[in-house]
Amino acid sequence: MKRRITPPVSGLHILLLGCMSSGKSTILNALLGKGDFPAGNRATTAQIFKIMHDPECDEPLCRNPSTEGDWQPLSNERLKEWNGTMKENVPAEVLLRFPHLQKKRPVVIYDTPGPNTSRYAEHRAETYYALERLPLTHIFLVLDMAQLHTKDEEALLADMGKVMKARGGLPLLVILNKADVIDIEKESVEEIIGEIRETVSQHVPAGTRIDILPVMAKGTEVWRRMIEHDTLTSFEIEFAQYIDWRLCEDIRIHALIPEDVRTSVSEQMEEWRRLQKFSQAFRSSLEYIAKRIHPGAELINRSVSRIHDYADCRRAITGSGIIALEEYIDALSPDWNRASQKAQPVMTEAAPRKNEEPSAGSAGAGTLTVPIESPTDPSVRNAASSDAPAAPNRDTALALLRKYNKDVFHIQHALTVEAVMRHLARELGYADEADFWAAAGLLHDIDFENWPDRHCLKAPELLAEIGADERLVHAVCSHGFGLCCDVEPVHEMEKVLFAVDELTGLIGAAALMRPSRSTSDMEISSLKKKFKDKKFAAGCSRDVIRSGAERLGWTLDRLLETALGAMKATEAGIREELSRSDS
Repeated sequence: MKRRITPPVSGLHILLLGCMSSGKSTILNALLGKGDFPAGNRATTAQIFKIMHDPECDEPLCRNPSTEGDWQPLSNERLKEWNGTMKENVPAEVLLRFPHLQKKRPVVIYDTPGPNTSRYAEHRAETYYALERLPLTHIFLVLDMAQLHTKDEEALLADMGKVMKARGGLPLLVILNKADVIDIEKESVEEIIGEIRETVSQHVPAGTRIDILPVMAKGTEVWRRMIEHDTLTSFEIEFAQYIDWRLCEDIRIHALIPEDVRTSVSEQMEEWRRLQKFSQAFRSSLEYIAKRIHPGAELINRSVSRIHDYADCRRAITGSGIIALEEYIDALSPDWNRASQKAQPVMTEAAPRKNEEPSAGSAGAGTLTVPIESPTDPSVRNAASSDAPAAPNRDTALALLRKYNKDVFHIQHALTVEAVMRHLARELGYADEADFWAAAGLLHDIDFENWPDRHCLKAPELLAEIGADERLVHAVCSHGFGLCCDVEPVHEMEKVLFAVDELTGLIGAAALMRPSRSTSDMEISSLKKKFKDKKFAAGCSRDVIRSGAERLGWTLDRLLETALGAMKATEAGIREELSRSDS
Protein backbone atom coordinates (compact mmCIF):
# COMPACT_ATOMS: atom_id res chain seq x y z
CA MET A 1 0.00 0.00 0.00
CA LYS A 2 1.87 3.06 -1.25
CA ARG A 3 1.05 6.04 0.89
CA ARG A 4 3.06 9.05 2.00
CA ILE A 5 2.52 9.89 5.66
CA THR A 6 4.30 12.72 7.42
CA PRO A 7 4.98 12.06 11.10
CA PRO A 8 3.88 14.91 13.39
CA VAL A 9 6.58 17.41 14.38
CA SER A 10 4.52 19.05 17.10
CA GLY A 11 2.09 17.96 19.79
CA LEU A 12 2.97 15.49 22.52
CA HIS A 13 5.80 12.98 22.37
CA ILE A 14 5.35 10.53 25.25
CA LEU A 15 7.74 7.75 26.22
CA LEU A 16 6.01 4.65 27.64
CA LEU A 17 8.61 3.16 29.96
CA GLY A 18 8.45 0.13 32.23
CA CYS A 19 9.83 -3.29 33.10
CA MET A 20 8.91 -6.43 31.18
CA SER A 21 5.21 -7.43 31.46
CA SER A 22 4.29 -4.28 33.41
CA GLY A 23 1.48 -3.79 30.88
CA LYS A 24 2.68 -1.03 28.53
CA SER A 25 1.15 -2.64 25.44
CA THR A 26 -2.02 -3.50 27.35
CA ILE A 27 -2.45 0.18 28.17
CA LEU A 28 -2.23 0.95 24.44
CA ASN A 29 -4.86 -1.71 23.75
CA ALA A 30 -7.08 -0.17 26.43
CA LEU A 31 -6.74 3.27 24.85
CA LEU A 32 -7.50 1.78 21.44
CA GLY A 33 -10.31 -0.51 22.60
CA LYS A 34 -8.82 -3.39 20.61
CA GLY A 35 -6.17 -6.06 21.06
CA ASP A 36 -3.94 -4.91 18.20
CA PHE A 37 -0.71 -4.64 20.21
CA PRO A 38 0.99 -7.89 21.31
CA ALA A 39 0.72 -8.25 25.09
CA GLY A 40 1.33 -11.01 27.60
CA ASN A 41 3.27 -12.14 30.67
CA ARG A 42 6.57 -12.40 28.82
CA ALA A 43 8.70 -10.08 26.67
CA THR A 44 6.23 -9.32 23.87
CA THR A 45 7.69 -5.95 22.76
CA ALA A 46 11.20 -6.40 21.38
CA GLN A 47 11.65 -3.09 19.57
CA ILE A 48 10.59 0.53 19.83
CA PHE A 49 7.15 1.20 18.34
CA LYS A 50 6.40 4.77 17.31
CA ILE A 51 2.62 5.07 17.63
CA MET A 52 1.24 8.20 15.97
CA HIS A 53 -2.25 9.31 16.96
CA ASP A 54 -3.85 11.29 14.13
CA PRO A 55 -7.36 12.64 14.95
CA GLU A 56 -8.27 12.40 11.24
CA CYS A 57 -7.03 8.84 10.72
CA ASP A 58 -9.81 6.54 9.51
CA GLU A 59 -7.73 3.41 8.83
CA PRO A 60 -5.09 2.10 11.28
CA LEU A 61 -1.82 1.40 9.46
CA CYS A 62 1.67 0.18 10.33
CA ARG A 63 5.07 0.12 8.65
CA ASN A 64 8.42 -1.59 9.25
CA PRO A 65 11.14 0.77 7.91
CA SER A 66 13.78 -1.93 8.43
CA THR A 67 12.36 -4.25 5.78
CA GLU A 68 9.95 -2.33 3.59
CA GLY A 69 8.59 1.15 3.08
CA ASP A 70 4.95 0.34 2.47
CA TRP A 71 2.14 0.95 4.94
CA GLN A 72 0.04 -2.09 5.80
CA PRO A 73 -3.27 -2.49 7.68
CA LEU A 74 -2.59 -2.69 11.42
CA SER A 75 -2.97 -6.13 12.98
CA ASN A 76 -1.70 -7.98 16.03
CA GLU A 77 -0.28 -10.74 13.82
CA ARG A 78 1.72 -8.30 11.69
CA LEU A 79 3.25 -6.56 14.70
CA LYS A 80 4.18 -9.94 16.19
CA GLU A 81 5.83 -10.91 12.90
CA TRP A 82 7.90 -7.72 12.86
CA ASN A 83 8.80 -7.80 16.55
CA GLY A 84 12.56 -8.21 16.91
CA THR A 85 13.25 -8.20 13.13
CA MET A 86 13.90 -4.48 12.87
CA LYS A 87 17.25 -2.78 12.69
CA GLU A 88 18.75 -1.43 15.88
CA ASN A 89 17.21 1.90 16.98
CA VAL A 90 14.80 1.97 14.01
CA PRO A 91 11.25 2.08 15.40
CA ALA A 92 8.35 0.43 13.67
CA GLU A 93 5.66 3.03 12.90
CA VAL A 94 1.95 2.79 13.64
CA LEU A 95 -0.62 5.34 12.49
CA LEU A 96 -4.02 5.26 14.16
CA ARG A 97 -6.62 7.23 16.06
CA PHE A 98 -7.20 6.67 19.74
CA PRO A 99 -10.97 7.11 19.59
CA HIS A 100 -11.45 8.46 23.10
CA LEU A 101 -8.92 11.30 23.01
CA GLN A 102 -10.95 14.47 22.55
CA LYS A 103 -8.36 17.12 21.74
CA LYS A 104 -7.75 17.46 17.99
CA ARG A 105 -3.96 17.32 17.91
CA PRO A 106 -1.27 14.78 17.07
CA VAL A 107 0.17 12.63 19.84
CA VAL A 108 3.17 10.33 19.51
CA ILE A 109 3.64 7.50 22.02
CA TYR A 110 6.84 5.44 21.98
CA ASP A 111 6.26 1.90 23.28
CA THR A 112 9.55 0.38 24.49
CA PRO A 113 10.79 -3.10 25.44
CA GLY A 114 11.18 -3.95 29.11
CA PRO A 115 14.91 -3.45 29.77
CA ASN A 116 15.04 -6.14 32.47
CA THR A 117 14.55 -9.29 30.42
CA SER A 118 17.45 -11.71 30.94
CA ARG A 119 16.87 -13.43 27.61
CA TYR A 120 17.25 -10.47 25.24
CA ALA A 121 20.05 -8.05 26.11
CA GLU A 122 19.24 -5.90 23.07
CA HIS A 123 15.92 -4.92 24.64
CA ARG A 124 17.78 -2.85 27.23
CA ALA A 125 19.77 -1.04 24.54
CA GLU A 126 16.58 -0.17 22.63
CA THR A 127 14.90 1.23 25.74
CA TYR A 128 17.84 3.40 26.73
CA TYR A 129 18.22 4.68 23.20
CA ALA A 130 14.60 5.83 23.40
CA LEU A 131 15.05 7.34 26.85
CA GLU A 132 18.22 9.25 25.96
CA ARG A 133 17.80 10.16 22.29
CA LEU A 134 14.16 10.50 21.25
CA PRO A 135 12.48 13.96 21.26
CA LEU A 136 10.25 13.67 24.32
CA THR A 137 7.83 16.01 26.07
CA HIS A 138 6.68 13.57 28.80
CA ILE A 139 7.52 10.21 30.38
CA PHE A 140 4.81 7.74 31.39
CA LEU A 141 6.41 5.19 33.74
CA VAL A 142 4.36 1.99 34.01
CA LEU A 143 4.74 -0.01 37.23
CA ASP A 144 3.21 -3.43 37.87
CA MET A 145 1.07 -3.26 41.04
CA ALA A 146 1.63 -6.99 41.51
CA GLN A 147 5.44 -6.58 41.57
CA LEU A 148 6.33 -3.31 43.24
CA HIS A 149 9.72 -2.40 44.77
CA THR A 150 11.71 -5.03 42.87
CA LYS A 151 15.42 -4.74 42.05
CA ASP A 152 14.54 -4.37 38.35
CA GLU A 153 12.21 -1.48 39.16
CA GLU A 154 14.87 0.17 41.35
CA ALA A 155 17.48 -0.11 38.58
CA LEU A 156 15.09 1.36 36.00
CA LEU A 157 14.21 4.28 38.30
CA ALA A 158 17.89 5.03 38.93
CA ASP A 159 18.76 5.06 35.24
CA MET A 160 15.64 7.04 34.33
CA GLY A 161 16.51 9.64 36.94
CA LYS A 162 20.02 10.10 35.58
CA VAL A 163 18.76 10.61 32.06
CA MET A 164 16.02 13.00 33.21
CA LYS A 165 18.67 15.14 34.91
CA ALA A 166 20.77 15.08 31.75
CA ARG A 167 17.79 16.23 29.69
CA GLY A 168 16.95 19.06 32.07
CA GLY A 169 13.91 17.31 33.54
CA LEU A 170 10.68 16.00 32.04
CA PRO A 171 7.15 15.81 33.49
CA LEU A 172 6.45 12.31 34.80
CA LEU A 173 3.25 10.31 35.13
CA VAL A 174 3.54 7.05 37.06
CA ILE A 175 0.87 4.59 35.91
CA LEU A 176 0.22 1.87 38.49
CA ASN A 177 -1.11 -0.84 36.22
CA LYS A 178 -2.98 -3.96 37.34
CA ALA A 179 -4.57 -1.97 40.15
CA ASP A 180 -7.31 -4.59 40.36
CA VAL A 181 -4.94 -6.76 42.45
CA ILE A 182 -5.40 -4.34 45.37
CA ASP A 183 -7.47 -5.78 48.21
CA ILE A 184 -8.83 -2.60 49.81
CA GLU A 185 -9.86 -4.54 52.92
CA LYS A 186 -6.17 -5.23 53.57
CA GLU A 187 -4.35 -2.44 51.67
CA SER A 188 -4.69 1.34 51.42
CA VAL A 189 -4.62 2.94 47.96
CA GLU A 190 -3.55 6.22 49.57
CA GLU A 191 -0.60 4.58 51.33
CA ILE A 192 0.49 2.70 48.20
CA ILE A 193 0.47 5.93 46.15
CA GLY A 194 2.37 7.74 48.91
CA GLU A 195 5.05 5.04 49.01
CA ILE A 196 5.43 5.08 45.23
CA ARG A 197 5.72 8.86 45.15
CA GLU A 198 8.37 8.82 47.86
CA THR A 199 10.33 6.12 46.04
CA VAL A 200 10.18 7.81 42.63
CA SER A 201 11.02 11.27 44.01
CA GLN A 202 14.31 9.90 45.35
CA HIS A 203 15.48 9.25 41.79
CA VAL A 204 14.19 12.14 39.68
CA PRO A 205 15.46 15.75 39.63
CA ALA A 206 14.22 18.01 42.43
CA GLY A 207 11.08 19.87 41.42
CA THR A 208 9.97 17.23 38.91
CA ARG A 209 6.20 17.05 38.64
CA ILE A 210 5.18 13.51 39.60
CA ASP A 211 1.58 12.50 38.95
CA ILE A 212 0.40 9.00 39.89
CA LEU A 213 -2.61 7.17 38.46
CA PRO A 214 -3.63 3.56 39.22
CA VAL A 215 -5.33 1.86 36.25
CA MET A 216 -6.89 -1.47 35.29
CA ALA A 217 -5.76 -1.65 31.67
CA LYS A 218 -6.67 -5.26 30.86
CA GLY A 219 -10.15 -4.85 32.26
CA THR A 220 -10.72 -1.70 30.20
CA GLU A 221 -9.56 -3.39 27.02
CA VAL A 222 -12.00 -6.27 27.60
CA TRP A 223 -14.94 -4.03 28.58
CA ARG A 224 -14.46 -1.88 25.49
CA ARG A 225 -14.28 -4.97 23.29
CA MET A 226 -17.46 -6.31 24.95
CA ILE A 227 -19.27 -3.10 23.97
CA GLU A 228 -18.13 -3.67 20.37
CA HIS A 229 -19.21 -7.36 20.54
CA ASP A 230 -15.64 -8.47 19.85
CA THR A 231 -14.70 -12.13 20.23
CA LEU A 232 -13.29 -12.81 23.70
CA THR A 233 -11.45 -15.77 25.19
CA SER A 234 -12.87 -17.64 28.16
CA PHE A 235 -10.22 -16.05 30.36
CA GLU A 236 -11.16 -12.55 29.18
CA ILE A 237 -14.87 -13.19 29.79
CA GLU A 238 -14.11 -14.43 33.30
CA PHE A 239 -11.72 -11.53 33.90
CA ALA A 240 -14.41 -8.98 33.04
CA GLN A 241 -17.01 -10.34 35.47
CA TYR A 242 -15.75 -8.67 38.62
CA ILE A 243 -14.90 -5.10 39.59
CA ASP A 244 -14.72 -3.62 43.08
CA TRP A 245 -16.54 -0.27 43.02
CA ARG A 246 -14.98 0.60 46.38
CA LEU A 247 -11.56 0.28 44.78
CA CYS A 248 -12.65 2.51 41.88
CA GLU A 249 -13.74 5.15 44.38
CA ASP A 250 -10.43 5.00 46.28
CA ILE A 251 -8.50 5.34 43.02
CA ARG A 252 -10.57 8.37 42.04
CA ILE A 253 -10.06 10.04 45.41
CA HIS A 254 -6.36 9.38 45.95
CA ALA A 255 -4.83 9.45 42.44
CA LEU A 256 -2.36 12.33 42.04
CA ILE A 257 -3.97 13.94 38.99
CA PRO A 258 -5.27 17.42 38.12
CA GLU A 259 -8.46 18.29 39.95
CA ASP A 260 -10.41 19.02 36.75
CA VAL A 261 -9.70 15.46 35.57
CA ARG A 262 -10.82 14.05 38.92
CA THR A 263 -14.02 16.11 38.82
CA SER A 264 -14.84 14.99 35.28
CA VAL A 265 -14.34 11.32 36.16
CA SER A 266 -16.55 11.73 39.24
CA GLU A 267 -19.35 13.22 37.17
CA GLN A 268 -19.14 10.45 34.58
CA MET A 269 -19.11 7.74 37.24
CA GLU A 270 -22.27 9.18 38.75
CA GLU A 271 -24.01 9.37 35.34
CA TRP A 272 -23.31 5.70 34.58
CA ARG A 273 -24.28 4.65 38.10
CA ARG A 274 -27.66 6.35 37.67
CA LEU A 275 -28.27 4.69 34.30
CA GLN A 276 -27.20 1.38 35.80
CA LYS A 277 -29.63 1.80 38.71
CA PHE A 278 -32.48 2.98 36.48
CA SER A 279 -32.11 0.13 33.97
CA GLN A 280 -31.92 -2.41 36.82
CA ALA A 281 -35.17 -1.11 38.31
CA PHE A 282 -36.84 -0.97 34.88
CA ARG A 283 -35.70 -4.51 34.10
CA SER A 284 -37.19 -5.82 37.35
CA SER A 285 -40.51 -4.18 36.54
CA LEU A 286 -40.55 -5.65 33.02
CA GLU A 287 -39.77 -9.11 34.37
CA TYR A 288 -42.79 -8.85 36.66
CA ILE A 289 -45.02 -7.65 33.78
CA ALA A 290 -43.80 -10.44 31.48
CA LYS A 291 -44.60 -13.10 34.09
CA ARG A 292 -47.88 -11.75 35.39
CA ILE A 293 -49.48 -9.60 32.70
CA HIS A 294 -48.11 -9.81 29.16
CA PRO A 295 -45.36 -12.05 27.70
CA GLY A 296 -44.53 -9.37 25.09
CA ALA A 297 -42.82 -7.35 27.79
CA GLU A 298 -39.94 -9.82 27.60
CA LEU A 299 -38.89 -8.41 24.21
CA ILE A 300 -38.62 -4.94 25.70
CA ASN A 301 -36.78 -6.39 28.67
CA ARG A 302 -34.05 -7.75 26.41
CA SER A 303 -33.35 -4.25 25.12
CA VAL A 304 -33.32 -2.88 28.64
CA SER A 305 -30.89 -5.65 29.63
CA ARG A 306 -28.55 -4.55 26.86
CA ILE A 307 -28.73 -0.98 28.18
CA HIS A 308 -27.93 -2.26 31.67
CA ASP A 309 -24.95 -4.28 30.39
CA TYR A 310 -23.72 -1.23 28.45
CA ALA A 311 -24.01 0.96 31.54
CA ASP A 312 -22.12 -1.69 33.53
CA CYS A 313 -19.24 -1.67 31.05
CA ARG A 314 -19.12 2.10 30.75
CA ARG A 315 -19.11 2.58 34.52
CA ALA A 316 -16.35 -0.02 34.86
CA ILE A 317 -14.27 1.66 32.14
CA THR A 318 -14.68 5.04 33.85
CA GLY A 319 -13.74 3.59 37.24
CA SER A 320 -10.72 1.73 35.84
CA GLY A 321 -8.55 4.84 35.58
CA ILE A 322 -8.29 4.79 31.77
CA ILE A 323 -10.80 7.62 31.29
CA ALA A 324 -8.70 9.67 33.72
CA LEU A 325 -5.60 8.77 31.68
CA GLU A 326 -7.26 9.89 28.43
CA GLU A 327 -8.38 13.18 29.94
CA TYR A 328 -4.91 13.59 31.47
CA ILE A 329 -3.34 13.24 28.00
CA ASP A 330 -5.85 15.72 26.56
CA ALA A 331 -4.86 18.23 29.26
CA LEU A 332 -1.08 17.95 28.72
CA SER A 333 0.89 20.82 27.23
CA PRO A 334 3.80 20.08 24.87
CA ASP A 335 7.15 21.73 25.62
CA TRP A 336 9.13 21.68 22.43
CA ASN A 337 12.38 23.22 23.65
CA ARG A 338 12.61 20.30 26.04
CA ALA A 339 11.41 17.80 23.45
CA SER A 340 14.09 18.75 20.96
CA GLN A 341 16.83 18.52 23.58
CA LYS A 342 18.45 15.11 23.60
CA ALA A 343 20.30 13.89 26.65
CA GLN A 344 24.04 14.16 26.94
CA PRO A 345 25.82 10.95 27.89
CA VAL A 346 24.46 10.12 31.34
CA MET A 347 26.47 11.81 34.10
CA THR A 348 26.33 11.29 37.84
CA GLU A 349 26.47 14.99 38.71
CA ALA A 350 23.78 17.49 37.70
CA ALA A 351 24.59 21.03 36.59
CA PRO A 352 25.16 23.51 39.46
CA ARG A 353 22.02 25.31 40.59
CA LYS A 354 21.51 28.93 39.81
CA ASN A 355 23.63 31.27 41.97
CA GLU A 356 25.77 28.34 43.16
CA GLU A 357 29.44 28.15 42.39
CA PRO A 358 30.32 25.17 40.18
CA SER A 359 32.46 22.58 41.86
CA ALA A 360 36.00 22.02 40.71
CA GLY A 361 36.11 20.30 37.36
CA SER A 362 32.42 20.84 36.61
CA ALA A 363 32.95 23.38 33.85
CA GLY A 364 33.75 22.49 30.28
CA ALA A 365 32.42 19.93 27.85
CA GLY A 366 30.76 17.82 30.51
CA THR A 367 28.52 20.55 31.98
CA LEU A 368 24.79 20.01 31.41
CA THR A 369 22.71 23.05 30.51
CA VAL A 370 19.07 23.69 29.65
CA PRO A 371 18.13 25.71 26.54
CA ILE A 372 17.72 29.46 27.08
CA GLU A 373 14.13 30.44 27.72
CA SER A 374 12.38 32.11 24.82
CA PRO A 375 9.17 34.20 24.77
CA THR A 376 7.29 31.26 23.24
CA ASP A 377 8.59 28.80 25.82
CA PRO A 378 8.12 30.09 29.36
CA SER A 379 8.90 26.74 30.92
CA VAL A 380 12.63 26.46 30.25
CA ARG A 381 15.44 28.62 31.54
CA ASN A 382 19.21 28.38 31.33
CA ALA A 383 20.47 27.63 34.80
CA ALA A 384 23.80 29.25 33.98
CA SER A 385 22.35 32.42 32.44
CA SER A 386 22.10 35.76 34.26
CA ASP A 387 19.67 37.14 31.69
CA ALA A 388 16.68 37.53 34.00
CA PRO A 389 13.18 38.01 32.54
CA ALA A 390 12.14 41.64 32.31
CA ALA A 391 9.90 42.85 35.13
CA PRO A 392 7.67 45.90 34.69
CA ASN A 393 8.40 49.07 36.64
CA ARG A 394 6.99 48.52 40.12
CA ASP A 395 5.11 51.83 40.25
CA THR A 396 3.58 51.10 36.84
CA ALA A 397 2.50 47.63 37.93
CA LEU A 398 1.04 48.94 41.19
CA ALA A 399 -0.89 51.64 39.33
CA LEU A 400 -2.39 48.99 37.03
CA LEU A 401 -3.36 46.89 40.06
CA ARG A 402 -5.11 49.85 41.72
CA LYS A 403 -6.83 50.80 38.46
CA TYR A 404 -8.77 47.53 38.40
CA ASN A 405 -8.85 46.69 42.15
CA LYS A 406 -10.44 48.96 44.78
CA ASP A 407 -11.22 46.42 47.51
CA VAL A 408 -8.69 46.77 50.35
CA PHE A 409 -8.66 42.99 50.85
CA HIS A 410 -7.66 42.41 47.23
CA ILE A 411 -4.92 45.05 47.43
CA GLN A 412 -3.55 43.54 50.64
CA HIS A 413 -3.62 40.02 49.15
CA ALA A 414 -1.71 41.23 46.07
CA LEU A 415 0.93 42.97 48.19
CA THR A 416 1.25 39.87 50.38
CA VAL A 417 1.79 37.50 47.47
CA GLU A 418 4.20 40.00 45.90
CA ALA A 419 6.32 40.14 49.05
CA VAL A 420 6.25 36.38 49.56
CA MET A 421 7.29 35.76 45.94
CA ARG A 422 10.18 38.22 46.21
CA HIS A 423 11.31 36.60 49.46
CA LEU A 424 11.14 33.07 48.03
CA ALA A 425 12.95 34.05 44.82
CA ARG A 426 15.94 34.98 46.93
CA GLU A 427 15.60 31.97 49.22
CA LEU A 428 15.38 29.49 46.31
CA GLY A 429 18.37 30.85 44.42
CA TYR A 430 16.71 33.22 41.93
CA ALA A 431 17.83 36.53 43.45
CA ASP A 432 18.39 38.16 40.05
CA GLU A 433 14.77 37.39 39.15
CA ALA A 434 13.26 38.66 42.40
CA ASP A 435 11.57 41.64 40.72
CA PHE A 436 10.04 39.37 38.08
CA TRP A 437 8.75 36.92 40.72
CA ALA A 438 7.36 39.83 42.74
CA ALA A 439 5.59 41.33 39.69
CA ALA A 440 3.85 38.00 39.05
CA GLY A 441 2.68 37.96 42.67
CA LEU A 442 1.49 41.56 42.59
CA LEU A 443 -0.51 41.18 39.37
CA HIS A 444 -1.69 37.58 39.63
CA ASP A 445 -5.31 38.56 40.46
CA ILE A 446 -5.40 41.67 38.25
CA ASP A 447 -8.74 40.72 36.68
CA PHE A 448 -10.48 38.99 39.60
CA GLU A 449 -12.34 41.90 41.20
CA ASN A 450 -14.11 43.08 38.04
CA TRP A 451 -14.21 39.87 35.99
CA PRO A 452 -14.44 36.96 38.47
CA ASP A 453 -16.12 34.75 35.85
CA ARG A 454 -13.23 35.41 33.43
CA HIS A 455 -10.40 35.17 35.93
CA CYS A 456 -7.04 34.52 34.21
CA LEU A 457 -8.77 34.92 30.81
CA LYS A 458 -9.11 38.72 30.94
CA ALA A 459 -5.65 39.16 32.49
CA PRO A 460 -3.60 39.11 29.23
CA GLU A 461 -5.63 42.02 27.88
CA LEU A 462 -5.08 44.08 31.04
CA LEU A 463 -1.37 43.24 31.27
CA ALA A 464 -0.92 44.36 27.66
CA GLU A 465 -1.61 47.93 28.87
CA ILE A 466 1.85 48.01 30.49
CA GLY A 467 3.55 45.94 27.78
CA ALA A 468 4.06 42.98 30.10
CA ASP A 469 6.62 40.37 29.07
CA GLU A 470 5.00 37.26 27.55
CA ARG A 471 6.57 35.18 30.30
CA LEU A 472 4.90 37.34 32.93
CA VAL A 473 1.53 36.92 31.23
CA HIS A 474 2.03 33.14 31.19
CA ALA A 475 3.00 33.14 34.88
CA VAL A 476 -0.03 35.20 35.92
CA CYS A 477 -2.43 32.97 34.01
CA SER A 478 -0.83 29.72 35.17
CA HIS A 479 -1.83 30.23 38.81
CA GLY A 480 -5.41 29.44 37.75
CA PHE A 481 -4.52 26.12 36.13
CA GLY A 482 -7.23 23.51 36.61
CA LEU A 483 -9.53 26.07 38.20
CA CYS A 484 -10.32 28.66 35.56
CA CYS A 485 -7.82 28.16 32.71
CA ASP A 486 -5.62 25.52 31.07
CA VAL A 487 -2.29 27.40 31.23
CA GLU A 488 -0.10 25.03 33.24
CA PRO A 489 2.60 26.23 35.68
CA VAL A 490 5.92 24.87 34.43
CA HIS A 491 8.70 27.23 35.52
CA GLU A 492 9.65 26.96 39.21
CA MET A 493 8.40 30.51 39.79
CA GLU A 494 4.98 29.59 38.37
CA LYS A 495 4.79 26.52 40.58
CA VAL A 496 5.64 28.62 43.63
CA LEU A 497 2.95 31.17 42.72
CA PHE A 498 0.41 28.37 42.22
CA ALA A 499 1.31 26.92 45.64
CA VAL A 500 1.38 30.09 47.76
CA ASP A 501 -1.63 31.98 46.35
CA GLU A 502 -4.26 30.00 48.28
CA LEU A 503 -1.90 29.35 51.19
CA THR A 504 -1.18 33.02 51.92
CA GLY A 505 -4.93 33.55 52.22
CA LEU A 506 -5.19 30.68 54.72
CA ILE A 507 -2.24 31.97 56.77
CA GLY A 508 -3.64 35.51 56.71
CA ALA A 509 -7.01 34.29 57.96
CA ALA A 510 -5.33 32.26 60.72
CA ALA A 511 -3.32 35.34 61.78
CA LEU A 512 -6.49 37.40 62.20
CA MET A 513 -7.79 34.84 64.71
CA ARG A 514 -4.79 35.38 67.01
CA PRO A 515 -4.73 37.99 69.79
CA SER A 516 -1.78 39.64 68.05
CA ARG A 517 -3.55 39.55 64.65
CA SER A 518 -0.09 38.74 63.30
CA THR A 519 1.94 35.86 61.92
CA SER A 520 4.92 36.87 64.05
CA ASP A 521 3.98 34.55 66.94
CA MET A 522 2.26 31.84 64.90
CA GLU A 523 3.65 28.34 65.32
CA ILE A 524 3.67 25.83 62.47
CA SER A 525 1.59 23.44 64.61
CA SER A 526 -1.16 26.06 64.81
CA LEU A 527 -1.13 26.51 61.04
CA LYS A 528 -1.36 22.75 60.51
CA LYS A 529 -4.45 22.59 62.72
CA LYS A 530 -6.11 25.35 60.70
CA PHE A 531 -5.17 23.55 57.48
CA LYS A 532 -6.83 20.33 58.67
CA ASP A 533 -9.98 22.18 59.76
CA LYS A 534 -11.87 22.26 56.46
CA LYS A 535 -14.51 24.59 57.89
CA PHE A 536 -11.90 27.27 58.63
CA ALA A 537 -11.26 29.61 55.68
CA ALA A 538 -13.15 27.13 53.49
CA GLY A 539 -12.57 29.30 50.43
CA CYS A 540 -8.83 28.51 50.56
CA SER A 541 -8.64 25.22 48.65
CA ARG A 542 -6.61 22.58 50.49
CA ASP A 543 -6.52 20.49 47.31
CA VAL A 544 -4.84 23.34 45.39
CA ILE A 545 -2.31 23.81 48.20
CA ARG A 546 -1.49 20.09 48.23
CA SER A 547 -1.24 20.09 44.43
CA GLY A 548 1.13 23.07 44.63
CA ALA A 549 3.43 21.19 47.01
CA GLU A 550 3.40 18.16 44.70
CA ARG A 551 4.25 20.27 41.65
CA LEU A 552 7.27 21.65 43.50
CA GLY A 553 8.31 18.20 44.66
CA TRP A 554 7.96 19.39 48.26
CA THR A 555 6.23 17.82 51.22
CA LEU A 556 3.16 19.67 52.46
CA ASP A 557 4.99 20.43 55.72
CA ARG A 558 7.84 22.08 53.84
CA LEU A 559 5.43 24.27 51.88
CA LEU A 560 3.55 25.33 55.03
CA GLU A 561 6.79 26.14 56.87
CA THR A 562 8.30 27.99 53.91
CA ALA A 563 5.22 30.13 53.28
CA LEU A 564 4.75 30.93 56.96
CA GLY A 565 8.40 31.93 57.25
CA ALA A 566 8.09 34.19 54.20
CA MET A 567 4.98 35.90 55.59
CA LYS A 568 6.63 36.47 58.96
CA ALA A 569 9.62 38.05 57.23
CA THR A 570 7.53 40.38 55.05
CA GLU A 571 4.52 41.24 57.22
CA ALA A 572 5.94 44.47 58.67
CA GLY A 573 6.80 45.86 55.24
CA ILE A 574 3.31 45.14 53.88
CA ARG A 575 1.66 46.87 56.85
CA GLU A 576 3.89 49.89 56.38
CA GLU A 577 2.99 50.18 52.69
CA LEU A 578 -0.73 49.83 53.42
CA SER A 579 -0.57 52.53 56.08
CA ARG A 580 1.22 54.88 53.68
CA SER A 581 -1.42 54.33 51.00
CA ASP A 582 -4.23 54.94 53.54
CA SER A 583 -2.74 58.27 54.56
